[in-house]
Amino acid sequence: MDKKSGNIKLIKEEVCEKYNSCHALKSPPHITLQKPFKRTDEEEQTIIKTLQKAADNQKSFEVILNRHGAFPPKVIYINAQPIAPIEQLHSKLKKTLNRGTTLHRQRVKS
Repeated sequence: MDKKSGNIKLIKEEVCEKYNSCHALKSPPHITLQKPFKRTDEEEQTIIKTLQKAADNQKSFEVILNRHGAFPPKVIYINAQPIAPIEQLHSKLKKTLNRGTTLHRQRVKS
């Protein structure tokens, strides 16, 4: 485990204790870029290829993690900054998926 992952694990444990939101300890650290959605099995390969192509062309960027909280009992979050590169990536992903699939038709309700 690298130092950054270890730090995130410590923060998740702290939030588990502080907010009684321990379910999120099971989830790996991530930044959510797209809401969950449903597609047919046939569309899965198209989505995978579309995402792979987008990932291959994406330049890396650094984020700073600060302040954390929870939406008990299942969600622990850490704010990532700067937000602009994340928003740009989200916008690019949304456009890419909408071109490659019919993503916008069947969103899963939260």
